[in-house]
Amino acid sequence: MSCYYNENSDNIEEILYLPIFKDIEIAFKETLGYDIERLKIKSNTQVYVYPRIIFSYLCRRENISLRIIGKKIGKDHSSISGYLAKYDAYYKNDKIFKLLADAIINKYKEIKNGK
Repeated sequence: MSCYYNENSDNIEEILYLPIFKDIEIAFKETLGYDIERLKIKSNTQVYVYPRIIFSYLCRRENISLRIIGKKIGKDHSSISGYLAKYDAYYKNDKIFKLLADAIINKYKEIKNGK
C-alpha cells in the first residue's frame, strides 16, 4: 500500500466535509450576511481576516486538514496555521473579535444541533 498525495484525495476529503462546510457557510451567511466565498478576497483588513480566523478555527475543530481549509478560502496551509495560532490571543484581547466569534460559533452550534 503506497501512501502519497494526489489531487483526488483532496476531492474525496472535500466531499466528506461538505455537510460541515454547508453548516459553517449558513452560520456565516446568517451572522455576517455573506457566504464564505467572500473570504477569498485578497485583503488583510480586519473585515476579512477576522472571519478567516474564525472559519479556520471552526473547520479545525471539526478535524478538517489545514490544506482543505486553505483550499476552501484560497489560502495555503501555512496561512491557516497562522490564523489558528492567532485565534486565542484575539479572542482574549479583542472585544470585537470575541463578539464576532461567539456569534458565528453559537449560530454554527445551533445549526449543527438542529439536525
